[in-house]
Amino acid sequence: MEIGARLKSERIRLGKSQAELAAATGVAKKSQTNYELGHSAPSAEYLAAAAYAGIDVLYVLTGTYSPHVSGDEAQLLRRYRDSSPEVRAAVLGALGIAAVATPAGVQIGNASQVITGGDVDQRNAQFHIGAGKKKRLPRK
Repeated sequence: MEIGARLKSERIRLGKSQAELAAATGVAKKSQTNYELGHSAPSAEYLAAAAYAGIDVLYVLTGTYSPHVSGDEAQLLRRYRDSSPEVRAAVLGALGIAAVATPAGVQIGNASQVITGGDVDQRNAQFHIGAGKKKRLPRK
């Protein structure tokens, strides 16, 4: 896939028309069309404006997606990196990623998650037990 085709796919991903992206980047619609068809190459100024409009410019130029993260993703990553090995293992298990063995003995199984060691806070936990009907004993 060439630069023009990747630019078009990014524009479509954002749900923008050629006219909308052209306006956002300060070029004529005909220029936008020419970029997408590969008839001309976008300038650095255009690419900077396209990045500001939400286009993944690294992908457009190289075919490799940028590792952009949202604010909450960045906070999650920061907290994950700052956490203990036990917390990391629990997070990976909760997300369905392979469990990580730790010296403290945190174990995360495939079918259910079993965490051994450390403190467990159950203040907000809810348990629903015995949802079925009670069996009657036969009369004598």
